[in-house]
Amino acid sequence: MGPNVEEITRTLLRGRLPAVLRISPEPDDHEVVHATDHRGDLLLLVADGSPLGSQLLRRYGPDGPLGALTVDDVPPFGNAPSLGRAVVLGPIRRLEPGATRQAILEFADGNPATGLFDIGQGTALYRLDVRQVRLRIDDALHHLDIDVYRAAAPDPLHEEEKDLLVDLAEHHAAEIGSFLADSLAAAGIRVTSPPLPVRLDQYGFVVALDPDTARPRWLRLDFPVAMRSRHRLAHFLHPILFHRCERDSADDGPDSTESARGHGQER
Repeated sequence: MGPNVEEITRTLLRGRLPAVLRISPEPDDHEVVHATDHRGDLLLLVADGSPLGSQLLRRYGPDGPLGALTVDDVPPFGNAPSLGRAVVLGPIRRLEPGATRQAILEFADGNPATGLFDIGQGTALYRLDVRQVRLRIDDALHHLDIDVYRAAAPDPLHEEEKDLLVDLAEHHAAEIGSFLADSLAAAGIRVTSPPLPVRLDQYGFVVALDPDTARPRWLRLDFPVAMRSRHRLAHFLHPILFHRCERDSADDGPDSTESARGHGQER
């Protein structure tokens, strides 16, 4: 299954990845601190005295300047596939003081930037109203339906993805490798070296086959249900990662690892 393009785009734009903003018709790109609100519109945190702040204070029409914000994915490892590049286009307007309270709360939820404390003291919040959304993954360019984009949600595990994968690799490599190898074998795929999970989202793992080669192959292994929180993921993985202790302490009953592996192979 995996995330759809709208979910990927909302994940990239949430606010935890670096972004650049270009104001039309200016040629320069500006790094910008950003987040998305509940509708998927972009909130921008800009210092008034910065080059970007100066450009935004110059209006290019009744709706304000037109901007294009770009976010590139940052994979957790060098041999992991990228989620792609998201681009959002639309008019930008400065938020008035009375409209900033809710915007600050939504900004902090996606990106708790320290600059939020400086709003009204040389720093301002702007909103980029989404008119066009594009996602490029490798050579495929997707033009997203705005309503479908707005209805999507970012991946709940994305912020912790690297930490979770590092923890699996450093503390549970044998257990997770055995589980992934068994899941691949059930799908008729044999591997010559332990498979390595290099990406993680609420829907499953992306596994690198032959990870030590210059061009690793990637394969997705889906969870039986979406893991919409770290707690739910931990509950699912517990019998896989700690089955030896549980098996040693159990007097009888079915092996919990086999049960977990069976569920892990459902798709």
